[in-house]
Amino acid sequence: MKPNILIVDDKPENVLALEGLLREEDANIITANSGNEALALLLDKEVAVTLMDVQMPEMDGFETVSLIRQNRKTGHIPIIFVTAINKEEKYVSQGYELGAVDYLFKPLQPSVVRSKVRAFLELYRQKEELGQKTVELEKLNSALFQVNAKLEVSLRELRVLNHDLEQFTSVASHDLKAPLRTISMYLSLIENKYRGNLDADVGEYLRFAVTGSNRLSSLINDLLLYAKAGNRQMKCEDVDVNSILSNVLQDLKASLEEAQGRVEKTELPIITGDPTQLSQCFQNLIQNAIKYRGSKRPVIGVGATLSGNEWRFYVSDNGPGIPKDSYEKIFQLFHRLHSCEEVDGSGIGLAICRRVAERHGGRIWVESKPGKGSTFFFTIPTNNQKNGTTH
Repeated sequence: MKPNILIVDDKPENVLALEGLLREEDANIITANSGNEALALLLDKEVAVTLMDVQMPEMDGFETVSLIRQNRKTGHIPIIFVTAINKEEKYVSQGYELGAVDYLFKPLQPSVVRSKVRAFLELYRQKEELGQKTVELEKLNSALFQVNAKLEVSLRELRVLNHDLEQFTSVASHDLKAPLRTISMYLSLIENKYRGNLDADVGEYLRFAVTGSNRLSSLINDLLLYAKAGNRQMKCEDVDVNSILSNVLQDLKASLEEAQGRVEKTELPIITGDPTQLSQCFQNLIQNAIKYRGSKRPVIGVGATLSGNEWRFYVSDNGPGIPKDSYEKIFQLFHRLHSCEEVDGSGIGLAICRRVAERHGGRIWVESKPGKGSTFFFTIPTNNQKNGTTH
């Protein structure tokens, strides 16, 4: 929409002269032949700049400007006085005191007239553009406020749901494990009491039942750990990963010795994270390296490198490797590369590792070569906040 230029002069020839000078400007030109008509037009239309003749009958330019400035709707409009007389300093000062922004003295110089009018047209356009951007910004701020308010509500609801889910998981775990322990206990009692008095088939059935109940108990424990890894409020603090690894290796000492394996580690950093979840992640990865070692004695590497704004941790092994088409699948819940008869496990450990990495704002992946082992990588950002990252 083009801006308006208002020309106020009681003499038609003066109006025509100014219209001729400004005809090529990208603006609408409106005219008034008296102060009263100018006041009426300014109340009705938005004007970018007004060219006001000083000498007019009934109400001169000074009186008109004085009334324009008193009205809140019109008081901001730039006014340029156009006159052939009153070049004396006191009259010029009077015009400026009343609110004029400039003077044009007759005879008019076309280049000067156009230059001054263009300056005010540009200022008007910039003001309109700024006003439009302000309106858009206010709309965006309002929308953002509403979204934030909804997010706050959703976050509070999510915290409640997570708490309820953790409570439910714990209760369900307890309620499931109690009868399971009873079943396992009575199966073991039957097996011990009637050992040697049962035929081979019944004895084998009992062993299957005991093994199945133990596997189910392990599965329930792993599911509880998986739920906690995703729902429990993270308690982030400064963590020495060397200390975490030392505790994990102590817990896995018997398994390592049984497999005749060894761990080769580099110096690890101090990071900000949840120590419990990080311990679980390292334990699952190292435990898998021991468990899926194949026929070799496991050699497990643990280390970290700083890459940009994140620490990249790795756990490597010399096992049989992982097929490329399973690189993503192995991090899915319950996905297994081997049957329970081949290697004991629930298929939850790597899913827990993925949750831990993502809740810390990182990621996890594997690189592997068949027959030469696998290396699991996971990242932790260096700018983690003490209150933790929640996902």
